[in-house]
Amino acid sequence: MRPGYDVRKAMVGARQRAGFSQRELARRMETSQTVIGRLERGDRSPSVKTLRKMAEVTGSRLVIRLDGLEVEQ
Repeated sequence: MRPGYDVRKAMVGARQRAGFSQRELARRMETSQTVIGRLERGDRSPSVKTLRKMAEVTGSRLVIRLDGLEVEQ
């Protein structure tokens, strides 16, 4: 499992598809470029609120999924 990597990759992908630099994304999200950089590097974990805002400003759709795992008993 590598959920942290997958989230960071999706965040960078959404920003790039929208054609935004980190600075432009930060401006539109009303935060700093430093915060965006930390999120994309994995130094900070994004909240659901942050992910929603990012999806909104990049024209993306936020999908959160919890898959069941088979557990041996």
